[in-house]
Amino acid sequence: MVVNKTKLWENLHKNSSGIWKTDSELSYTEQILHTCQKIKRRENISTNPEDYLKKLFSIADDLFAEVEKTGGTEVEKAGGTEISTKEVIKKFVAEENIPYLKDRYNLIDILDTIDNKESRRANCLGKTILFSCLAEMIDFDLFFKLRKVTLPNHTFIRIKDEPDKDIETVANYEEMERISEGEGLEEDPIWTIPALWYSHLCGDDNMSWWYLEEMLNEILYRFPEFVPALFEKAQMAVGKNNISEAEKYLEEALNIFPEDVHCLILKGYIEYIKGNKKEAITYYEKAFLNRYADDKIRHLSCEMRSRIAKEIGDKEAIAYAEADIQMLKENYKEALSILEGLLLESKEDAKTAIYDRMSVIYHSLNDYPKALECSEKAIKTNPSNPIPFYNRGVCLQRLGDPASAEANYREALRIDPCFIEAKKALQTLNSKIT
Repeated sequence: MVVNKTKLWENLHKNSSGIWKTDSELSYTEQILHTCQKIKRRENISTNPEDYLKKLFSIADDLFAEVEKTGGTEVEKAGGTEISTKEVIKKFVAEENIPYLKDRYNLIDILDTIDNKESRRANCLGKTILFSCLAEMIDFDLFFKLRKVTLPNHTFIRIKDEPDKDIETVANYEEMERISEGEGLEEDPIWTIPALWYSHLCGDDNMSWWYLEEMLNEILYRFPEFVPALFEKAQMAVGKNNISEAEKYLEEALNIFPEDVHCLILKGYIEYIKGNKKEAITYYEKAFLNRYADDKIRHLSCEMRSRIAKEIGDKEAIAYAEADIQMLKENYKEALSILEGLLLESKEDAKTAIYDRMSVIYHSLNDYPKALECSEKAIKTNPSNPIPFYNRGVCLQRLGDPASAEANYREALRIDPCFIEAKKALQTLNSKIT
């Protein structure tokens, strides 16, 4: 079976002249294996990618036999081999099948220990890589539909479809849906290669700075738009007090992904040490309002904004920071009191952000009529901002008006087609109606 699979592999990846179809002259799986080999070589461990390729072929053959068994049943009617393949691989990469390797994301590590029955629950990136490699070997049509989805702390696979479907390479389906709701960044599977390099860098506390920088340079040479590596280079430049170089890397990163919360925080810090304190507050506030910010980032944002605002005597900025701190502490009445005071003193164009915050607070208090009223006021002050339309949609859905909620979600998406929360809410609403 391995020989037959090898011939199939070459037919898929080489043209009639025997030349590899990919730019690197390697398939996705082989690029992954060679990257893993480079990482392992640093540890003076001799590995051979071809040996691991044969092991993957063997696994793929066993799984393909299962696919053929299920492909002629009801699954065939629902989508045929592709659906069967997805389900078979999902079962294989489930928690009980792959050993857990703390701080290790190396496919070679996984393949070396895949028969180890003692420890379970592999990391998310390791599962994502294994799923992609097996999909490439077993069903090319499935492989070409895969997208790597990155959350602040997780990497997993999604099938590009209508609607997109997550694959549980991190947790069970319900938990995956909860984690990914409104936060998916779709990227090609190829980005798992720099992610593999980067996770190895971040997981090794003993790596010397010169080797760290050398590996970051290699990532950026091959993948110049890999934002985490650009951020790391910017952070290293700040450590060397080379602010202009740090700004160059940050500018590149934020041009690629304006919502990268770590870049926004670092940009705020750079503006602060340069003496541009109002600009610093702006970037810290952007980080606070960011859809990818966790509580740690939000607390840091509030602390820095409050500290800087006090230094320059900006009472309005102090009040905003204090209101956000009270929101994080769930002291909603105190937060509302501060925001209502800000409304009396703020200019008309600044009131949208205040009403947005008030809408979120009233929603947290289950006071949906008040939340709706605030979102409508926010729309009135700035009808080109998609967030109030989304907030109004949520309130209307809670108040039992799904048709109006749908109209608001669609309006939010018209203004910002990449508004993931609105897209997710619309899909959920339509599925409930159906």
